[in-house]
Amino acid sequence: MSKNTVIYGLTGFPLGHSFSKAFFTDKFREEGLDAEYLNFPLETCSREAVAALIETHPRLRGINVTSPHKRAAFALADTRTPEAEAVGAANTLRFSRRPEGDGLFIEAHNTDVEGFREAVRGHIPPGVRAALVCGTGGAADAVAVALRSLGITSLFVSRNPAARPGAIAYREVDAALLASHPLVVNATPLGAFPAVDTCVSLPFEFMSDRNLCVDLVYNPSETLFMKRARRAGASALNGAEMLRLQAIASYDFWNNFINSQK
Repeated sequence: MSKNTVIYGLTGFPLGHSFSKAFFTDKFREEGLDAEYLNFPLETCSREAVAALIETHPRLRGINVTSPHKRAAFALADTRTPEAEAVGAANTLRFSRRPEGDGLFIEAHNTDVEGFREAVRGHIPPGVRAALVCGTGGAADAVAVALRSLGITSLFVSRNPAARPGAIAYREVDAALLASHPLVVNATPLGAFPAVDTCVSLPFEFMSDRNLCVDLVYNPSETLFMKRARRAGASALNGAEMLRLQAIASYDFWNNFINSQK
């Protein structure tokens, strides 16, 4: 790095293999930018922790945020985009300086919304108006916001439905629900490497060629969720395209192509 190298990065805890580092390293090279992308494992994502990170890396201009810090990243921001506000969680932060207060100005965005919406838009059959969304975390909320923008309502499915008003348990999913909610999204980490033999507890035997199953997991490229769906005749997509598109949206936000609001 030179003395003028701008720094971006990823925070979460723990941080294992990261798609983001390789993607942004290539992206900066393609754009001819003097920029570096680093991993910053933080046990907590507080304003104090972020300020300390910037103190150590004064050329840090923005970070991506992954599990389990997306809601904390939303809370610490000074201003947020409509997407972040709608989800109540943020996966991208942008930093700048201001003279008052602690001198740090933090803007929050949720690029998962755009990433998911654009990844699935061309694959959803005409007439689909309802989806089952497995999971109730920040990723599930981003999926629901994206689907709402496409005119599709979401019914959350959870191992602990009492924790989420309106959610149902996996045991309540039957043939009728899979017919009325032909789009099924796995917004949980089940099936991700290395736990590739795990899967949400859905009655895949009731699926058909009228169902589209989307897994936010991208590694492995074909998850157990996808295999079981395809075995039943359903179509299936992984999370690779969503991941790529949300990363591009992060880059646009960092470079002020996407504005935040108070």
